[in-house]
Amino acid sequence: MGIQEYLQSLLNDELREIKYRYREKIAADIKDRMCSLLSGWDEEEFRKTVLFVTDEEALFYEPDAPEDVKRFVVATIRNSMLEIAASVNCVQFKMPESLSDETIRNVTSSAIMYFKKCDFCALKEENLKGGA
Repeated sequence: MGIQEYLQSLLNDELREIKYRYREKIAADIKDRMCSLLSGWDEEEFRKTVLFVTDEEALFYEPDAPEDVKRFVVATIRNSMLEIAASVNCVQFKMPESLSDETIRNVTSSAIMYFKKCDFCALKEENLKGGA
């Protein structure tokens, strides 16, 4: 289980209503955010500082998972270009209407389920080896 697997299978499938080239932009943005955050994951002060801004929002998402997993999902997925597709700015992606709240909840929940099964040390190593 890794970042690329998540982006290519799960996320890509969930965002199929968005044109491919825009899904690719969203996925690239999410990947960059994940790799950046994971590069300092073992530095507790860095991780806590980056994830601090996600504390309040992360509390509301299901399913139950460790706090850092929910914060990771909020910081890297929810606060990514995905927000463009979920807002009135969706016209930037040539979308007639924004992603529904239900779609966003599903993306968030499935990401939490996926990443709570992941070993973040292994994700960091994947990132360092260029496999992300």
